[in-house]
Amino acid sequence: MFRMLDGAWRHTKENGYVIINIMDPKIGSRRYHACDDMVDHMVGKNGANFLGQIGMRIKQRPKKMEGLQEYLKLDYIENVWCFGKGVDSLPRSNSLMNFF
Repeated sequence: MFRMLDGAWRHTKENGYVIINIMDPKIGSRRYHACDDMVDHMVGKNGANFLGQIGMRIKQRPKKMEGLQEYLKLDYIENVWCFGKGVDSLPRSNSLMNFF
C-alpha cells in the first residue's frame, strides 16, 4: 500500500489532492488498522496535509437474489480519505462530481 501511496503522491501536482477509498481490512475477528498507518505514512513521509474524510455513497453488490429489490434501495457510505499537497482544506462541494 505504501508504494502505491508514494507513487500517487509523487505524481500529484502542487495544490492537488490524493483521495483514497479504503477500509480497514478484517480477517476473521481481527481488524488491521491500515487506515491509521496510511495517514501516519502520508503525513510523516510525504509531508501531506491530512484533510479528513468524506463519505462516498455506494450500493453494495447483492449477496443473494431473494429480496433484491429491497436490498437495492439501501445506500451505504464508505470513507474516502483526503490528503492535500500545498492545500489545507477541501473545497466546499455537495458532491464528488462537482469536486472534480
